[in-house]
Amino acid sequence: PYAGLRNVGATCYVNSLLQYLFVNTALRRRILEAQAGGDKILGALQLLFGRMQQGRESVCDPTEFVDSSGLARGEQEDVTELWQLLMAYLSNRTHGAVQKLVSFSQTFRVECLACRGISERTELLCELRVSLQSSRGGARGGASELEAELAATLAVEELSGENRYACEGCGCLQDAHRNKALRNLPALLHIVLDRYHWDAASGERRKICQAVSYPEVLDLSRFLDRGDASAAQKTLAAPACDAGGSTFRLIGVLEHHSGTADSGHYTATLRRPAPDGARGPPSPR
Repeated sequence: PYAGLRNVGATCYVNSLLQYLFVNTALRRRILEAQAGGDKILGALQLLFGRMQQGRESVCDPTEFVDSSGLARGEQEDVTELWQLLMAYLSNRTHGAVQKLVSFSQTFRVECLACRGISERTELLCELRVSLQSSRGGARGGASELEAELAATLAVEELSGENRYACEGCGCLQDAHRNKALRNLPALLHIVLDRYHWDAASGERRKICQAVSYPEVLDLSRFLDRGDASAAQKTLAAPACDAGGSTFRLIGVLEHHSGTADSGHYTATLRRPAPDGARGPPSPR
Protein backbone atom coordinates (compact mmCIF):
# COMPACT_ATOMS: atom_id res chain seq x y z
CA PRO A 1 0.00 0.00 0.00
CA TYR A 2 1.06 3.58 -0.66
CA ALA A 3 0.28 6.49 1.62
CA GLY A 4 -0.99 9.85 0.52
CA LEU A 5 -0.02 13.14 2.15
CA ARG A 6 -2.54 15.47 3.73
CA ASN A 7 -2.64 19.08 2.55
CA VAL A 8 -2.13 21.28 5.60
CA GLY A 9 -2.74 24.55 3.78
CA ALA A 10 -1.28 25.54 0.42
CA THR A 11 1.19 22.67 0.63
CA CYS A 12 0.43 20.71 -2.54
CA TYR A 13 3.86 21.67 -3.88
CA VAL A 14 5.54 20.26 -0.77
CA ASN A 15 3.52 17.03 -0.84
CA SER A 16 4.17 16.48 -4.55
CA LEU A 17 7.91 16.88 -4.11
CA LEU A 18 7.98 14.62 -1.04
CA GLN A 19 6.11 11.86 -2.89
CA TYR A 20 8.53 12.29 -5.79
CA LEU A 21 11.52 11.92 -3.46
CA PHE A 22 9.94 8.95 -1.72
CA VAL A 23 9.56 6.82 -4.88
CA ASN A 24 13.26 7.33 -5.64
CA THR A 25 14.29 4.36 -3.52
CA ALA A 26 18.02 5.12 -3.60
CA LEU A 27 17.42 8.71 -2.48
CA ARG A 28 14.94 7.63 0.19
CA ARG A 29 17.47 5.12 1.52
CA ARG A 30 20.17 7.81 1.85
CA ILE A 31 17.76 10.02 3.77
CA LEU A 32 16.59 7.26 6.13
CA GLU A 33 20.15 6.06 6.81
CA ALA A 34 21.47 9.53 7.71
CA GLN A 35 22.23 10.37 11.34
CA ALA A 36 19.70 13.05 12.28
CA GLY A 37 21.03 13.76 15.77
CA GLY A 38 19.19 16.85 16.91
CA ASP A 39 18.33 18.02 13.38
CA LYS A 40 14.58 18.66 13.49
CA ILE A 41 14.09 18.96 9.72
CA LEU A 42 15.90 15.74 8.83
CA GLY A 43 14.32 13.97 11.79
CA ALA A 44 10.83 15.02 10.73
CA LEU A 45 11.47 13.91 7.14
CA GLN A 46 12.79 10.54 8.30
CA LEU A 47 9.77 10.03 10.54
CA LEU A 48 7.41 10.90 7.69
CA PHE A 49 9.15 8.63 5.19
CA GLY A 50 9.21 5.83 7.77
CA ARG A 51 5.45 6.07 8.25
CA MET A 52 4.89 6.19 4.49
CA GLN A 53 7.12 3.16 4.01
CA GLN A 54 5.33 1.12 6.68
CA GLY A 55 2.03 1.63 4.84
CA ARG A 56 -0.12 1.43 7.96
CA GLU A 57 -1.81 4.75 7.20
CA SER A 58 -3.65 5.61 3.99
CA VAL A 59 -2.83 9.30 4.54
CA CYS A 60 0.16 10.70 6.45
CA ASP A 61 0.39 14.18 7.94
CA PRO A 62 3.47 16.23 6.91
CA THR A 63 2.81 19.03 9.43
CA GLU A 64 5.93 18.37 11.51
CA PHE A 65 8.18 18.52 8.44
CA VAL A 66 6.44 21.63 7.04
CA ASP A 67 6.64 23.51 10.35
CA SER A 68 10.20 22.48 11.22
CA SER A 69 11.31 23.58 7.73
CA GLY A 70 9.83 27.04 8.24
CA LEU A 71 7.50 26.69 5.25
CA ALA A 72 4.40 28.89 5.32
CA ARG A 73 1.31 26.68 5.26
CA GLY A 74 -0.89 29.34 3.69
CA GLU A 75 1.48 30.45 0.93
CA GLN A 76 2.30 28.37 -2.14
CA GLU A 77 5.92 28.52 -3.28
CA ASP A 78 7.78 27.33 -6.37
CA VAL A 79 8.51 23.60 -6.18
CA THR A 80 11.77 24.11 -8.11
CA GLU A 81 13.09 26.46 -5.43
CA LEU A 82 12.10 23.96 -2.75
CA TRP A 83 13.95 21.20 -4.64
CA GLN A 84 17.13 23.28 -4.77
CA LEU A 85 16.97 24.23 -1.09
CA LEU A 86 16.15 20.70 0.04
CA MET A 87 18.90 19.10 -2.06
CA ALA A 88 21.49 21.53 -0.66
CA TYR A 89 20.27 20.90 2.88
CA LEU A 90 20.14 17.10 2.56
CA SER A 91 23.51 16.95 0.81
CA ASN A 92 25.03 18.69 3.80
CA ARG A 93 23.23 16.53 6.37
CA THR A 94 24.08 13.26 4.57
CA HIS A 95 27.77 14.17 4.14
CA GLY A 96 27.44 14.38 0.36
CA ALA A 97 25.50 11.12 -0.17
CA VAL A 98 22.47 12.91 -1.63
CA GLN A 99 24.64 15.25 -3.71
CA LYS A 100 26.42 12.26 -5.22
CA LEU A 101 23.08 10.84 -6.38
CA VAL A 102 21.66 13.97 -8.03
CA SER A 103 24.58 16.21 -9.06
CA PHE A 104 26.30 16.50 -12.43
CA SER A 105 28.54 18.96 -14.24
CA GLN A 106 27.60 21.26 -17.10
CA THR A 107 30.30 22.92 -19.19
CA PHE A 108 29.88 26.30 -20.86
CA ARG A 109 32.36 26.83 -23.69
CA VAL A 110 32.96 29.77 -26.03
CA GLU A 111 35.23 29.46 -29.08
CA CYS A 112 36.48 32.54 -30.89
CA LEU A 113 36.14 32.06 -34.65
CA ALA A 114 39.14 34.31 -35.33
CA CYS A 115 41.90 32.96 -33.11
CA ARG A 116 40.16 29.67 -32.14
CA GLY A 117 40.82 30.45 -28.49
CA ILE A 118 38.49 28.68 -26.07
CA SER A 119 37.06 29.95 -22.80
CA GLU A 120 35.42 27.35 -20.58
CA ARG A 121 33.77 27.16 -17.19
CA THR A 122 32.07 24.26 -15.40
CA GLU A 123 29.20 24.34 -12.91
CA LEU A 124 28.03 21.62 -10.51
CA LEU A 125 24.23 21.38 -10.73
CA CYS A 126 21.42 19.34 -9.17
CA GLU A 127 18.93 19.91 -12.00
CA LEU A 128 19.01 20.12 -15.78
CA ARG A 129 17.06 23.19 -16.87
CA VAL A 130 15.45 23.03 -20.31
CA SER A 131 14.20 26.21 -22.00
CA LEU A 132 11.02 26.02 -24.05
CA GLN A 133 12.00 27.48 -27.41
CA SER A 134 8.78 27.34 -29.42
CA SER A 135 6.37 29.38 -27.28
CA ARG A 136 6.73 32.68 -25.43
CA GLY A 137 4.45 35.16 -23.73
CA GLY A 138 2.15 32.70 -21.97
CA ALA A 139 0.16 31.80 -25.06
CA ARG A 140 -0.64 28.15 -25.62
CA GLY A 141 1.65 26.74 -28.28
CA GLY A 142 1.70 23.44 -30.10
CA ALA A 143 2.88 20.26 -28.45
CA SER A 144 6.60 19.49 -28.41
CA GLU A 145 8.91 16.73 -27.23
CA LEU A 146 11.42 16.85 -24.41
CA GLU A 147 14.27 15.64 -26.65
CA ALA A 148 13.68 18.49 -29.12
CA GLU A 149 13.55 21.12 -26.38
CA LEU A 150 16.68 19.69 -24.79
CA ALA A 151 18.52 19.72 -28.11
CA ALA A 152 17.55 23.36 -28.68
CA THR A 153 18.68 24.29 -25.16
CA LEU A 154 22.12 22.70 -25.64
CA ALA A 155 22.56 23.67 -29.30
CA VAL A 156 25.56 25.70 -30.46
CA GLU A 157 24.77 29.42 -30.35
CA GLU A 158 26.30 31.89 -32.78
CA LEU A 159 27.61 35.11 -31.22
CA SER A 160 27.72 37.80 -33.89
CA GLY A 161 26.66 41.35 -34.64
CA GLU A 162 25.70 43.21 -31.47
CA ASN A 163 26.18 39.98 -29.53
CA ARG A 164 29.83 39.39 -30.47
CA TYR A 165 32.24 37.85 -27.97
CA ALA A 166 34.88 39.92 -26.17
CA CYS A 167 37.90 37.71 -26.92
CA GLU A 168 40.83 38.21 -24.55
CA GLY A 169 43.26 36.67 -27.05
CA CYS A 170 42.28 39.04 -29.84
CA GLY A 171 41.70 42.00 -27.55
CA CYS A 172 38.49 42.94 -29.36
CA LEU A 173 34.97 41.78 -30.19
CA GLN A 174 34.83 38.73 -32.45
CA ASP A 175 32.29 36.29 -33.83
CA ALA A 176 32.18 33.14 -31.73
CA HIS A 177 30.35 29.91 -31.01
CA ARG A 178 28.95 29.17 -27.56
CA ASN A 179 27.80 25.72 -26.49
CA LYS A 180 26.82 23.75 -23.40
CA ALA A 181 27.48 20.09 -22.66
CA LEU A 182 27.00 17.60 -19.82
CA ARG A 183 29.58 15.73 -17.77
CA ASN A 184 29.48 13.16 -14.97
CA LEU A 185 25.81 12.30 -15.26
CA PRO A 186 24.17 11.41 -11.94
CA ALA A 187 22.28 8.32 -10.85
CA LEU A 188 19.08 10.34 -10.51
CA LEU A 189 18.58 13.06 -13.11
CA HIS A 190 16.12 15.85 -12.31
CA ILE A 191 14.99 17.83 -15.37
CA VAL A 192 13.16 21.15 -15.05
CA LEU A 193 11.17 22.73 -17.86
CA ASP A 194 11.77 26.47 -17.65
CA ARG A 195 8.16 27.53 -18.22
CA TYR A 196 8.40 31.02 -16.74
CA HIS A 197 9.73 34.23 -18.26
CA TRP A 198 9.59 37.93 -17.58
CA ASP A 199 7.27 39.90 -19.85
CA ALA A 200 8.78 43.39 -20.16
CA ALA A 201 5.60 44.81 -21.72
CA SER A 202 3.35 43.86 -18.81
CA GLY A 203 5.99 43.87 -16.10
CA GLU A 204 4.85 40.41 -14.98
CA ARG A 205 6.18 36.90 -14.83
CA ARG A 206 4.29 34.70 -17.27
CA LYS A 207 3.97 30.98 -17.79
CA ILE A 208 4.59 29.24 -21.12
CA CYS A 209 1.58 26.94 -21.43
CA GLN A 210 2.81 24.35 -23.86
CA ALA A 211 2.28 20.60 -23.85
CA VAL A 212 5.55 18.65 -23.70
CA SER A 213 5.73 14.87 -24.09
CA TYR A 214 8.26 12.79 -22.18
CA PRO A 215 9.87 9.60 -23.48
CA GLU A 216 9.92 6.47 -21.37
CA VAL A 217 13.66 6.28 -22.05
CA LEU A 218 15.94 9.29 -22.57
CA ASP A 219 19.41 8.86 -24.08
CA LEU A 220 21.70 11.81 -23.35
CA SER A 221 24.84 10.43 -25.01
CA ARG A 222 24.82 13.04 -27.79
CA PHE A 223 24.80 15.84 -25.20
CA LEU A 224 27.88 14.64 -23.32
CA ASP A 225 31.02 16.73 -23.37
CA ARG A 226 33.41 15.11 -25.85
CA GLY A 227 36.23 15.86 -23.42
CA ASP A 228 34.61 13.61 -20.80
CA ALA A 229 36.55 10.46 -21.62
CA SER A 230 35.08 8.51 -18.70
CA ALA A 231 31.49 8.91 -19.87
CA ALA A 232 31.47 5.97 -22.25
CA GLN A 233 32.77 3.59 -19.60
CA LYS A 234 30.83 4.89 -16.64
CA THR A 235 28.52 2.61 -14.67
CA LEU A 236 26.07 4.29 -12.31
CA ALA A 237 24.74 2.72 -9.13
CA ALA A 238 21.30 1.09 -9.24
CA PRO A 239 18.62 2.17 -9.46
CA ALA A 240 20.19 4.62 -11.85
CA CYS A 241 20.79 4.69 -15.56
CA ASP A 242 22.10 1.85 -17.69
CA ALA A 243 25.65 0.59 -17.77
CA GLY A 244 26.48 3.11 -20.49
CA GLY A 245 25.92 5.95 -18.04
CA SER A 246 23.78 8.12 -20.31
CA THR A 247 20.37 6.43 -20.60
CA PHE A 248 17.58 7.20 -18.14
CA ARG A 249 14.08 5.84 -17.59
CA LEU A 250 11.24 8.12 -16.56
CA ILE A 251 9.86 7.50 -13.08
CA GLY A 252 7.96 10.69 -12.30
CA VAL A 253 6.65 14.07 -13.40
CA LEU A 254 5.79 17.03 -11.18
CA GLU A 255 3.05 19.12 -12.77
CA HIS A 256 1.81 22.66 -12.15
CA HIS A 257 -1.85 22.96 -13.16
CA SER A 258 -2.53 26.59 -14.05
CA GLY A 259 -2.40 29.01 -16.94
CA THR A 260 -0.64 31.62 -14.80
CA ALA A 261 2.75 31.72 -13.11
CA ASP A 262 1.74 32.72 -9.60
CA SER A 263 -1.10 30.36 -8.69
CA GLY A 264 -2.35 26.85 -9.36
CA HIS A 265 -2.11 23.31 -8.06
CA TYR A 266 0.79 20.84 -8.01
CA THR A 267 0.50 17.09 -8.51
CA ALA A 268 2.98 14.25 -8.97
CA THR A 269 2.50 11.43 -11.48
CA LEU A 270 4.85 8.65 -10.39
CA ARG A 271 5.88 5.18 -11.45
CA ARG A 272 5.43 2.44 -8.87
CA PRO A 273 8.79 1.95 -7.11
CA ALA A 274 10.55 -1.41 -7.18
CA PRO A 275 10.63 -3.47 -3.96
CA ASP A 276 13.66 -2.96 -1.73
CA GLY A 277 16.64 -4.83 -3.14
CA ALA A 278 15.27 -4.97 -6.68
CA ARG A 279 16.58 -2.88 -9.57
CA GLY A 280 13.98 -0.20 -10.13
CA PRO A 281 13.24 2.13 -13.01
CA PRO A 282 16.58 3.83 -13.64
CA SER A 283 15.83 7.53 -13.30
CA PRO A 284 13.49 10.34 -12.33
CA ARG A 285 12.35 13.34 -14.29
